Amino acid sequence: MSTGAEIIIFIVALIISVSILIFVLTLIPAINQFKFLMKDMEKTSAELREVAVQAKIMSKRINYDLEKVDMLIDSSYETVEAAKNTFQFLNTYVFQKSSTLFSMIPAIRFGWKIVKKFTRRKNNE
Repeated sequence: MSTGAEIIIFIVALIISVSILIFVLTLIPAINQFKFLMKDMEKTSAELREVAVQAKIMSKRINYDLEKVDMLIDSSYETVEAAKNTFQFLNTYVFQKSSTLFSMIPAIRFGWKIVKKFTRRKNNE
C-alpha cells in the first residue's frame, strides 16, 4: 500500500473514531437522564398505587354514605305519605263536615265581644 492510501485510511478511521466518540459522549447524558426518568417513574408509580388504594377506600365510604342517604330518602317519603294521609283525613272528615261550625266562629266572637261590653257596663254601674 502506498503512503497516500494509508493516510486516507488513517484519516477515515480517525473521523469514524471521533464520530463514535462524539456519539457516545452525547449518549451518556441521555442515558443519565433516562436513569433519572426511570427512578422518577418508579416513584410516580408507587404514588399512583397509593392514590388508587385511597380512591377505593373513598369509593367504599361514598357508597356507604349513599346507602344511608337512600334510607333517609325512603323514610322521608314514608313520613310525607303519612302526613299526606293525615291531612287528607282531616280535610275530609273534620274540616269539610264541620265547615258550618267554622263559618260561625266570627259570629260567635262578635257576640262574645258584645256580651263582654254589657258585663263591663253592669260592673261599672
